[in-house]
Amino acid sequence: MNLTITTADRKPLYGKRLMLEKSSQCHASFLNECYSSDDFMDCYRLAQTRDSSVEQIVEQLKKEQGVSSVQTKRVEWIIRKYSSKDDKKGELIGIASLADYQSTHNRAELLVGVLRPEERTLGYGLEASMLVLEFAFHQAKLHKLVSFVYSYNEIAQKNTLHLGFKQEGVLRDHYFNHETEKFIDLYQNSLLEEEFFSSALISKWSKRFLNRDITLAKQQNFTTHLLSKKQLQESFNDTLKQGLINKDNDFKELCAEEV
Repeated sequence: MNLTITTADRKPLYGKRLMLEKSSQCHASFLNECYSSDDFMDCYRLAQTRDSSVEQIVEQLKKEQGVSSVQTKRVEWIIRKYSSKDDKKGELIGIASLADYQSTHNRAELLVGVLRPEERTLGYGLEASMLVLEFAFHQAKLHKLVSFVYSYNEIAQKNTLHLGFKQEGVLRDHYFNHETEKFIDLYQNSLLEEEFFSSALISKWSKRFLNRDITLAKQQNFTTHLLSKKQLQESFNDTLKQGLINKDNDFKELCAEEV
């Protein structure tokens, strides 16, 4: 399978209010706070160890430093609120990731979560989702994104559909929650590449939350080339490892106030 993969320099993903930066050892305490929150993890990812210490998280992140994203099958960002490009102390508010990356099928799973309940209604999750969608379809050149939502999280399912995803089905009693000792239905949703680039909804939300239209096919001025399957894996790893979008002179446009 051949795909067009973009090349980019090393920068975070910038929105109007948020910055997505690759998770690293300096984020261990915040990740520990997220993992320890049942309220957060019950919606973000049930199948996740919640009792890892900060030290254990640091060790795990150390191990992943030299491992490709193709091998780990994921790329993870920490969501940070910021007031300017030079604001290095902006508040950490959540996690976003492309998980379960399947190179053979060119797809991955979208995961976005905001830690504190009072900040979940402020549009941060939607803005972070826009940044991951832009990365997924512009830089990683994915064909398909999937999103699984637990049936008890009806608000998240409505938001997922409002984002432009299509519900493919309901997986009945698909996950067993050992905390509640109950089986849980799972909504299965997806967004295809052609749907992303033709989506009026994503166009609307990205202009509102990012101040740019991420559905424009030529919106990003990256150098592209065709890769073999082996090169695809190496380059996809590189692209995911970098986790970046625009050059310095694009920052003013990215962070411009909404008109």
